[in-house]
Amino acid sequence: MGLADALKQNAYQPTRPLRIQTIYDRLSDEDKAAFLDALRDPDVPQRVLAGALQAEGHRLSPTAIGDARRQGWEPNK
Repeated sequence: MGLADALKQNAYQPTRPLRIQTIYDRLSDEDKAAFLDALRDPDVPQRVLAGALQAEGHRLSPTAIGDARRQGWEPNK
């Protein structure tokens, strides 16, 4: 078995949804669209997006938002 095969077999499989997904699922359709636009916009600082979410009662750190951006997170449909 090669390295690529070993990595595929041992790929991380979360046992529960990511916090960003859980928060996204709770948003209204209008807020979902605004959230995704802001998440995809590199000119919106992650601390600003985290602050807006926290103001609405959703705890998500700027680091988690940065991780989601780097990993190309997209919502589960």
